[in-house]
Amino acid sequence: MTLYTYCKSCKSQIIIKSSAESRAELEREKGNEFNVNCQNW
Repeated sequence: MTLYTYCKSCKSQIIIKSSAESRAELEREKGNEFNVNCQNW
């Protein structure tokens, strides 16, 4: 599964790579909340 989010500061797209095939698996893999760092910021 490849998920996308956007940086709140620069509005660039951030790709979240994971081997999870569902949102439930992603939550088990990364937890309920996780931080994403923008490479442009």
